[in-house]
Amino acid sequence: VGAANTAADLVIVHMWGAGGGGNTTNGVGGGGGAFVYGIYMSSQVNSTANVTVGIGGTAGVAGSNTVFGNSSSFDSVNRTLTAYGGGTANSTAGGGGGGWLTVGSILTGGAPLGNTTANGQSTFGGAAGGNSTAGSLTGGSSVYGGGGGSYTTSAGGSSIYGGGGGAGTTGARGTSVYGGFGANSSIAATAPGGGGAGLTNTTGANGKVVIYTLRKFS
Repeated sequence: VGAANTAADLVIVHMWGAGGGGNTTNGVGGGGGAFVYGIYMSSQVNSTANVTVGIGGTAGVAGSNTVFGNSSSFDSVNRTLTAYGGGTANSTAGGGGGGWLTVGSILTGGAPLGNTTANGQSTFGGAAGGNSTAGSLTGGSSVYGGGGGSYTTSAGGSSIYGGGGGAGTTGARGTSVYGGFGANSSIAATAPGGGGAGLTNTTGANGKVVIYTLRKFS
């Protein structure tokens, strides 16, 4: 095997934002954190980089919102990659999942095309949270964004790469293939990026940052 060709080295970053917290008033789940990735030439990345791992959102109580999940970031040579956190829940609507461009909020998933329709699904945006008036109590699902949190007894939304949404009081927790699961009344949210539940286990799970290096040999 020949010597490494450092000019061809690649740096690959995989990141998840943290999950939003649940709200205990009516049992409403928080949204899951988004997944993003970046691929850089080694010349584009300093020997040191600022890495932030998002902290999961905490619970809310009657009359207040929960705390959204904090975003994770990778910052090197003025190139910032951000994985946005899951949305906050309140007493009437679950948190929307984090999207590729913005954090989730109450009901609404993060951009792009973060869905506001209950049980609305998205690919790169966060899924919508379930709520008491828009036609569905179940959190929506996403591919790269976070799953939406559910309202009361319904299930949290799922994601493939992002974190799953949190359940309400007794619903099933949102699942994920590559991210963390949302919480329900008996199981805490798992990292990376699972949303908090609405009764117990209300804190969202932390995000995660994984950095790989690939080197071409000649």
